Amino acid sequence: MSVGLRIVADTPQGRLHDERSEMSTAVLARSREPFPVVVPGITISAAAPDLWRVTRSNGAVIGHIERRGHDDSARFQARRMLQGGMRSIDLGEFWSPRAAAELFR
Repeated sequence: MSVGLRIVADTPQGRLHDERSEMSTAVLARSREPFPVVVPGITISAAAPDLWRVTRSNGAVIGHIERRGHDDSARFQARRMLQGGMRSIDLGEFWSPRAAAELFR
């Protein structure tokens, strides 16, 4: 008996199939969520699951906020991008998303 592999994944554009193999496996990616709060003066957009990009109104990336843990144990780590955008500095971990975002105002 031959066993092949068929990859099936959900993408934002719809379902993606690889028909070259016989066995199927679902690959499910965690979805990106909007940031839990709105903070005036900055834009916060989903970059990856549990990771948000913080930008100024002109589009310049000023940092990232990452959620670590879930539910009551969730913490939000803020990192500011250094000039040039290739490195970042850790600003700390916070219990609320608002506290982490306020650092960027």
